[in-house]
Amino acid sequence: MSKKFEFGKQPAKGFNAPLIAGGLVLVGILIAVAVFVLMPKDRLTVDGLNTPAVAALGGGSDSLPANSLEAVEENAKFGYLPAVDLAKTADGDLVLADAESAQADLNLAQPLNETPTDKFLSSKIPPAKGKGDSGEQTRPGTPITFDDAMKRYGKYLVFAPRVESQEVLGDVLDITEKRSDPDALIVRSTSLEVLSTAEEAGATGMYIGEVTSTTPGQLQEAGVSMVALEAGEDSLDTDAYDSAGIRVWASGVASEKQLKVLEQDGIFGALTTDPFAVQPPAVKSNK
Repeated sequence: MSKKFEFGKQPAKGFNAPLIAGGLVLVGILIAVAVFVLMPKDRLTVDGLNTPAVAALGGGSDSLPANSLEAVEENAKFGYLPAVDLAKTADGDLVLADAESAQADLNLAQPLNETPTDKFLSSKIPPAKGKGDSGEQTRPGTPITFDDAMKRYGKYLVFAPRVESQEVLGDVLDITEKRSDPDALIVRSTSLEVLSTAEEAGATGMYIGEVTSTTPGQLQEAGVSMVALEAGEDSLDTDAYDSAGIRVWASGVASEKQLKVLEQDGIFGALTTDPFAVQPPAVKSNK
């Protein structure tokens, strides 16, 4: 005989353990996915660079339009550090340019510090001349502000701009704080005062001035972490800098063969106007 259903009375509910267990598993999966998506991704820092690192002077001015958007894009693609020049426009904006040669290079009517930012950005950077007798050239380049360059690539690249004044350094640090982090910034300068300030702010300072008149001890006392030494045909003597805890970069490196020789001297990196010749993309230092 079937059980009679009584109106107004809820039938007894059983405990569905498999269903609850499945729900808990689903919640766990969703939490794991959320953590993976929202968790900050690893970003490149100075201490995270593979060595020998290669910094492209002017973004690689022998093979790319100097201090251009295209140069920074190629640096990002192949793992080079943009060692760009910086200057200010009449509007006070920090841009990628050589202050001394920008007027002639970009065919500006006035010096860069008297040129409005929009006029600078609407100009064209002359192409880099190809090597050899072919006369082959790259395309003209696009001017860019430092803020825009950092906005595009600050989270993926270590920038190594040249800075020679406290005023410019202040702008560099402000933009870096906004777009990236000082631990992903190398400041190149001939001024120990600029480098000391950069180091105090969490960036890394690279001394690029005369080393004959500045000892490793003086650099250490100023808190400078790096130094650039001119690369010759012979090996570099880095012992004094190694003892002072200062990482050595070789400047003027011209070929992959020369870089391999210098690597045996324990250099941290190389400064070059043609990064493709020094470290071909197949053996790039940073992905």
